[in-house]
Amino acid sequence: MALAAEILPQKRHAGRDLAVLNLGNTLPQMLAPMLALMLAASPTGYSTLFLISAAAAGCGGLFALRVRYSG
Repeated sequence: MALAAEILPQKRHAGRDLAVLNLGNTLPQMLAPMLALMLAASPTGYSTLFLISAAAAGCGGLFALRVRYSG
């Protein structure tokens, strides 16, 4: 968290920016197990779960390519 605080764009809005960062880390950790449980219990089972996981990882990689360092 200290390293993330060092690269924030404006020190004046550090609390807000860290809250958004925390939310971005926490929400997927809360939603993914619930989604996995629902998909694993579905008739298609784990194949759908793996396909959705692969698509999410691919989307995350594409979004990461758009991140620019402004330091």
